[in-house]
Amino acid sequence: MAADHDAPVFPGDYSELSRVAEGLLDFSVPTGVALGAVKRISPYFLRHLSIGLVDVPRFVGFNYVSHPRQSNAAVNPFAGASADLAAAHEPAAAGQDEDYSQPLPVQGWRLFSCVFDDGSVEAMLDHRPSARWRFQASGISSFHKNMSHLNFLAFRYAPNWSGRMIYTTEEHMLGFSGMRALSSSKEWAVGGEVFYSFSQEAPGLSVGARYHTVNANTGHTTVVATTFSPIPGHVTATYTSDLTQAMVASTRFEYNVHSNEAEFGVGLRLQPPNSPFDLRFRVDTSHGIGVLLRARFPHLTLALGAGCSFPPNVTTRVGLDLRVESSRDGGYAG
Repeated sequence: MAADHDAPVFPGDYSELSRVAEGLLDFSVPTGVALGAVKRISPYFLRHLSIGLVDVPRFVGFNYVSHPRQSNAAVNPFAGASADLAAAHEPAAAGQDEDYSQPLPVQGWRLFSCVFDDGSVEAMLDHRPSARWRFQASGISSFHKNMSHLNFLAFRYAPNWSGRMIYTTEEHMLGFSGMRALSSSKEWAVGGEVFYSFSQEAPGLSVGARYHTVNANTGHTTVVATTFSPIPGHVTATYTSDLTQAMVASTRFEYNVHSNEAEFGVGLRLQPPNSPFDLRFRVDTSHGIGVLLRARFPHLTLALGAGCSFPPNVTTRVGLDLRVESSRDGGYAG
């Protein structure tokens, strides 16, 4: 989670320990054809509409922020579907724009809601009363599937550490996590998470560490992260580094100490400086092969992707996601 000028420097949230690598290895490949429109009603209010073909969800929703939105900001329809949000036990909302992933100013509010064609509803309320505290409440409800759950999160930020508490009615889970920087340069950070599921009567524990450095000569960044969950016996290690100014590579190794099963993945991202195009490619023993091309312009975003899994259960995916944002006067700018 990025800091802004109102917030103290902190080492980030524990759920985002491997977020850099996950962006290259766990990106979502669109399926079918999705067409969407985002209408700017005011600098504070956005309205979303999406239609789709071939099992693509159709939805209508809105996003309200208490701070003005930049008029030339490109809409990002991919933030809600990212794997790191799902790992953080937050609902994946298909209509959320880039405001969701941006830091709130002090005393800022954000409200998002989305209704899908299957009758399910997603909503989120986000509030930051001070530079050190942030609260979120979100939920998903489906009338046809008779399913609903709520999530409640509280974040605490400090100069050298950050903490988070989460409670979700899904499995009735309560959890606490934290990260602490070990040096003023923030190169090393360690953290952990502990949670308990009341419905399954099962606890959980995870510890991790991250090393982040920037080459003084080239400006290239290297991030190494590892986590260990002793109860299920999972060990994960990631290594991400800038190869050039336009190319980033990442690797991930996962190992289960109980079953001796291992997974390995390699991801690559190509994005030339000052270019609206973002090309990602991965080969992963768990997710298979995937390629995604994204382009972001002031009033248009698109995602074109394809992927397939490895035998014995081979599946293929091909899709296009196109979104257009209207100008304030109501006409669509292309």
